[in-house]
Amino acid sequence: PEIKQQKLCDNEQILLMNFWGVFLGCVKKGFGRKMSFLMSNLLNGIAGILVAVAPDYVSLLIFRTLYGFGVKGGWVAGYVLITEIVGVEYRRTVGVLYQMFFSVGILLLPLLAYFITDWRWLQVDRNTVLFLRRWKI
Repeated sequence: PEIKQQKLCDNEQILLMNFWGVFLGCVKKGFGRKMSFLMSNLLNGIAGILVAVAPDYVSLLIFRTLYGFGVKGGWVAGYVLITEIVGVEYRRTVGVLYQMFFSVGILLLPLLAYFITDWRWLQVDRNTVLFLRRWKI
């Protein structure tokens, strides 16, 4: 039998991810890492609320894509910011700890979903808490 290869993602997805990476790099270079972090979190907050109130499937996909851009942009900018603060010998440890909190959050999400059963309210709750916490920086 012949083995067929499956694509992990299409060329359009790779092109879009590369474009967003270049765009965020230009924003970081022009406005600074902290401003890039705050802009990504603003996009994350707005798009997250829009995901919760999306009236149809197509708008849900568009808002979710924007939400993903905000999440990834905030993650990368935050990672760079915290690794620049510490010395070279502690960067690996701080990077692992930074990622660990995302993993713990993902593990706690089903527990939160047990108490908030509607996915729209879960999206609003998760996004509002994260949005308000990030603007304290």
